[in-house]
Amino acid sequence: MSSVVINGPSYEVLHYPKVTETSECYIIKAHIGDLRHHLATPALKVPTHVTPPMSFVGQRLEVTLTLFGKNLPKPYVKTIFINII
Repeated sequence: MSSVVINGPSYEVLHYPKVTETSECYIIKAHIGDLRHHLATPALKVPTHVTPPMSFVGQRLEVTLTLFGKNLPKPYVKTIFINII
């Protein structure tokens, strides 16, 4: 008698954010769930990998982060910059 082991997808695969490419940018979406007031909460359950092409070396990559919430009168928007070395 033999046994069969079926491996399901990994935690990373199940929780990786949805990534959509447009002609102008990449959109990364993830559902965070309920946030507790004044408690830090990771926006993503697993790290998001960004691999810019070699032609980006020496440039600054602008990233706009937008947080939507039922209790926010307007989305929270923050821009960060990543120096490509």
